[in-house]
Formats: sequence, structure tokens, C-alpha cells
Amino acid sequence: MIAATVAGGYWYRWARTGGTRRSLAVLPFDNAGSPDQEYVTEGLTEGVINTVSQMADLRVMSRAAVYRFKGKSGDGQDVGRKLGVSAVLTGPLTQNGGTMALAVELLDVASGEHRWGRQVPISAAALREAQQEIA
Repeated sequence: MIAATVAGGYWYRWARTGGTRRSLAVLPFDNAGSPDQEYVTEGLTEGVINTVSQMADLRVMSRAAVYRFKGKSGDGQDVGRKLGVSAVLTGPLTQNGGTMALAVELLDVASGEHRWGRQVPISAAALREAQQEIA
């Protein structure tokens, strides 16, 4: 559900820019909450990569390619240039009590413009349900 929401936003933005083939790097989401939640950011990153990679006419960088930049300083635009993509999706996962939120931003690598963004709430219950569904 979370990955689909983020992917849908990207698709909406991409579709409005024309039909040329686009490329995207989903950078590892930053864990701005508890260190115990690192697995959540990794799972969200992989889920979004898997979802958007199914979109026609979209070249998506692999998990291995983007995880080389995990924890390294540098902005999304610079990382996007190094990866040779037209857009970068990035953002932090924050936690406030039992609720988490992923604040995603779609960045145009060529211009540095913020193309789309969304705050996606994530409840602990939804994470447990997703884990149970996968298991």
C-alpha cells in the first residue's frame, strides 16, 4: 500500500511530463527515527523500487546501485547525476509515538526542482499486517 502510494505519485508526475523514457533512482530512505526501525526504511525502499520497476517506459536503478550511497553525504541531485538518472526519489522516515511518516520528494536531477512530494503516514499496525502478509 505504501509503495503503491509513492509509485502512483511518481507515475502521475511522469505521465504529465510527456512520453519519453524516464529514469529513476529510489535512494535509501533515511531513518530519522529510532535505530530499531532501520529495517523499516530498507523494506520501504525495496518495496518502492519493486513497484516502480514494473512501470512501462521507466528505467529504475537497482537496489545494489542505490545502496552504494546509503549513509553518505551528498544531495540527491549529485547522486542522480552519478547514477545517470533523470529523477531521484528520496526522503526521511520519522517516528512520533506509535505513528511513523515517510516524507518523500521527487527531485528533477537536471534542474534540481522539487517535482512532487507527499507525507505518507505509516502505522505500526499496518507494518505488522504487511509483515504477516509477506510471511
